[in-house]
Amino acid sequence: MQFTIKKEIFFNAFKKISNILTKNPIYPILENVLLEINEKGLQLFCSNLDLEISILIPKKELQIQKIGKITIAGKKLLNICRNIPSQTILKFQIIDNVAYIKILKSNFRMVTLPAKNFPKFNHSQKKIIFFLFQEQLKNIISMTQVAIANQDVRNYLNGMLIEIKNNTLYSVATDGHRMALYKTHLDKKIPNFRIILHKKCIIELMHLLHDTQTIVQLTISHYEITFKTNKIKLTSKLLEGDFPNYTNILLTPPYTEISISSSILKESLLRASILSNTLFKGVTLNFFQKKLIITTNNQNDEQSEDILKISKISEKFEFSLNVFYLLDAINALQTKNINFLFKNPITSIQIHSKEKLEICFIIMPLHL
Repeated sequence: MQFTIKKEIFFNAFKKISNILTKNPIYPILENVLLEINEKGLQLFCSNLDLEISILIPKKELQIQKIGKITIAGKKLLNICRNIPSQTILKFQIIDNVAYIKILKSNFRMVTLPAKNFPKFNHSQKKIIFFLFQEQLKNIISMTQVAIANQDVRNYLNGMLIEIKNNTLYSVATDGHRMALYKTHLDKKIPNFRIILHKKCIIELMHLLHDTQTIVQLTISHYEITFKTNKIKLTSKLLEGDFPNYTNILLTPPYTEISISSSILKESLLRASILSNTLFKGVTLNFFQKKLIITTNNQNDEQSEDILKISKISEKFEFSLNVFYLLDAINALQTKNINFLFKNPITSIQIHSKEKLEICFIIMPLHL
């Protein structure tokens, strides 16, 4: 195996997929990147058993002297590329299963592991295939990922539900205390399905996606999902388990709806959070007539109060919630106004904006 390539081309491609490289004393080959020269060009693969990411460098962007494949320590190779001058040429050659890299007057000799031992995914034959724009997919994920649980014992909460039902795509995330729900109608007919994406997959996908109209191909099988663009392919195992029923949490009329300026409310909440309880992060919202009174207190007997003007309501509502959950919802919506929906007795608070009706947030009240 032998090829020559510009440093910028190799380094820029490699660093896009290198995030999943980790120290793994049990499976040392997972610390390696798989380099494969074939008729298409140079393909690089990284894997952590849950995820596999590959990128193609087309053959027109390098000089191929000999095809082949091998694995080599990923972080070391990345650091070598990071610490060499720009506009330099990288000469790579395998002799007797040893990698030789020559860059200007520098020479590197690195050990390798056989490519046949690299754990590439075995793709299932039974598949659903459809397409989304990168910008569209990024919105679907970015709006809801904030509510994904972190290392919950209920493994299905450590991911995001993606469901297509009657040609409407739903993405839902919840940690048991809040929920984010996004929905969008799809133009083309797609079979109904329901899967749970792993949080690791969501994080890597957000690194790879851009706000463009470039097409992403989604391929779903029983155990995995693959996202494919022109040069990059990400495959992830799916989480197992039954995701909670999200439809019965949504409020149904009659309910009270109040619109508030997002910026004014956000500024008030940031002030209030300074004196909130360090454990519960609770803030109390009291809606009455034309006022919203926002109060916090903490274990040091410190208090804060802020009064905002609202449109008049006939019924009094008071509840407490995690101030940072509410701030997360405001930041995700990024709209001029947000709307609170609730009704007595208050079992949940629903937040949305009439500027973005496709997304809503549900926050469970605190009992302080």
